[in-house]
Amino acid sequence: VKATMQENEVEIRCYDRDNKWELAFGLNQLPGIDPQKSSFSLTSSKAAASKEDSRKDSFQRIVISLAKRSKQKRWETCGKEKTFLERKLPVVSVDKYSWSDSEQHVTVFLKIPGVHLVEASCIRVRYRELSFDVSCVVGGKDFRFAVTELPMEIEVTKCRHRVKENELRVVLRKWARCTWFKLQVHRS
Repeated sequence: VKATMQENEVEIRCYDRDNKWELAFGLNQLPGIDPQKSSFSLTSSKAAASKEDSRKDSFQRIVISLAKRSKQKRWETCGKEKTFLERKLPVVSVDKYSWSDSEQHVTVFLKIPGVHLVEASCIRVRYRELSFDVSCVVGGKDFRFAVTELPMEIEVTKCRHRVKENELRVVLRKWARCTWFKLQVHRS
């Protein structure tokens, strides 16, 4: 557990023993705390087992004690909560792919097992004028693919992707109608 406290912000980060995930919790826009007098503590306890579940899980609790900078001032708000979970998943480079060229589009076919079973929020495709990259979380792995230098510009707002069974299709809209002989080029 790591805690960072400043006058208007508190951030707590927790890591598992295997360093596979990170849980971060924060408060920002605080009305003014004294970081030297503020503290946090970590306690462990056993959860009560339900009748259906015979195992007893242990859990940990983080208690944050914030000291006001000005004791006379009343807080109208306690800042804004910021909670997020970051998993440190193994990264897998997609090496099974193909592509096709048509007059107005280039389609890239990425083979990603199980991609059709995940929610749309697990798939991220970023388009830039001369590049694109894909990140897709499937089955506890982060599948990635990137083309850093396309041969010609693409129309970023007209690009899209589609999910098929075990395949992600990235459709790039060409800026100019011309034939692409390579997907990736190396400029000097």
